[in-house]
Amino acid sequence: FSLPLAALAGYASDVLSTNGRVRIYACCNLANGFGDLAPAFYPKNYYVLYSSRLVGGAATCAATTVAFSLMGDILPSGRRNAGSACLMAGMGAGTLVGQVYAGTAGPAFGWPHPFVVSGLLSIVAGIWSGTAMHEPRRGATEEALAELYSKGGSGGYEKKLDWEGFADAMGRNRSNFILILQNFTNSVPWGLIF
Repeated sequence: FSLPLAALAGYASDVLSTNGRVRIYACCNLANGFGDLAPAFYPKNYYVLYSSRLVGGAATCAATTVAFSLMGDILPSGRRNAGSACLMAGMGAGTLVGQVYAGTAGPAFGWPHPFVVSGLLSIVAGIWSGTAMHEPRRGATEEALAELYSKGGSGGYEKKLDWEGFADAMGRNRSNFILILQNFTNSVPWGLIF
């Protein structure tokens, strides 16, 4: 479920123009927040827990896709690797802090507490990103377009992903295939199946 939603968010962030990526990013954060809150308020319903975790995971994947797209237009090409590393390190640190917090606050305050805290933080992040962030100009950090933009050119980077290019990248690129296969098998709740 995460792969199609992340792919759709990536595609939509590529084709929407006016503040589209920022809106998608904000909506993904809000969806993740409400996905975290749902099990806290409907604690005896397993389907709510399962579907809310599915929505939250998909929203997180989609937000990550959009974050990389935004970062590509904020940072110049020479700094994108460092930016990607910082983004991924931040995600890892957030996972670590969240797991430690849930492991300590859950037993102390009840298992719904970490879901409420995580949900509220995601909703605050969604509201903040939707109101405070602005859409960077597409291609503004690309060397090939720097001269055009410095002269006040209103053109810009118009290359957009199409379905043919997406299918080609997903089907022919062996790295993508291995990543998809690895993530699919890791996202299946094997403990519930067997």
